[in-house]
Amino acid sequence: MSVTGETAAEQLMFPPDGLSRFLMTYRFGIDEMMTKINILKDEFTYTHEYSPIEHVTSRLKEPKSIVEKACQFQKSTARNVRSGLHSLD
Repeated sequence: MSVTGETAAEQLMFPPDGLSRFLMTYRFGIDEMMTKINILKDEFTYTHEYSPIEHVTSRLKEPKSIVEKACQFQKSTARNVRSGLHSLD
């Protein structure tokens, strides 16, 4: 394992510091979606005095889980993983 705690598969799949940057982008995407959903929820509550959205949560997959899933789909590079991320759920 490397100093950053990345596995050999993570090191092969991502350039140095690439996994950290990828995960940061991934987290920002989830944060953006959560913000948009919460705005819709607040707007609906304001406009209609109730919201059909009761509760919203999110989660980040662990780096190991992303890499394992990517290997199952034979995504061998960070670019391929990033473009195929929608299928990594």
